[in-house]
Amino acid sequence: MLSLVICAVMLATVQGLGSIQLDSGSVNYDNFSEFKEAVNEELNEEIELLKESVAAANRSTDIMWLILSACLVFWMQAGFALVEVGTVSMKNTKNILVKNLLDACIGCMSFYVIGFAFAFGGNNGFIGTYYFAITNMHKPIETGSAYDGKAYAFWMFQFAFAATASTIVSGAVAERCRVIAYFVYSFALTVFVYPCVVHWVWSDYGWASAFRSSNDLLFGVGVIDFAGSSVVHMVGGTTALVAAIFLGPRKGRFGKKSSSWLSRAPPSRRLVF
Repeated sequence: MLSLVICAVMLATVQGLGSIQLDSGSVNYDNFSEFKEAVNEELNEEIELLKESVAAANRSTDIMWLILSACLVFWMQAGFALVEVGTVSMKNTKNILVKNLLDACIGCMSFYVIGFAFAFGGNNGFIGTYYFAITNMHKPIETGSAYDGKAYAFWMFQFAFAATASTIVSGAVAERCRVIAYFVYSFALTVFVYPCVVHWVWSDYGWASAFRSSNDLLFGVGVIDFAGSSVVHMVGGTTALVAAIFLGPRKGRFGKKSSSWLSRAPPSRRLVF
């Protein structure tokens, strides 16, 4: 484009500011100022189109990266399933696999309807109050479209973390908890417990968040959890510990000596020890 402008200026100088061909057609200019304004107008239009193209490309890249990251996080469900299958008795293999499958399904529905709203709804520092069933998230974007794909990709990314936090508990209560009781536990975790902690740390309104617009940050800096070490894994581990405490020890399962319970452990666990 710049080379065309230079050629046009040279041609106008040689021909005495004659006829210049622009996108709008053949136009005669009596002085250089009119020509300059026309060229600037053309350049501004090209620059605006380029800005829109770059913005659209950036947004598409962000959405693709969020979805890819969500898939990678959700793939942890397969890893949890393999770990738990390898550490339970053969007779409980189907049970633990069904738990992992339905755990993700229950977590998806509960986080979709209520959990995401509690996590990112805003308005106060403790819990969110809107975005139930992810409504009103389709805000107009730069192109004027009523569909904001990035918001829905963000929900998918956050759901993958919620499912991860919930599945951590399944390994701690494997072979020791009834299916219905575990599903109730999973529902409560993804619908209230985990979303509240997410709101505190990752929301723009959370009392411990480093992204608050106000200056009253916790300890002057707020809490930054880049990959979920506290929001996801600490919450999942803490709830797993609480579940194990409620269930209590396995009375009569292991002997007093270490060799007794080790000899009864599955081969995979004996190999680790």
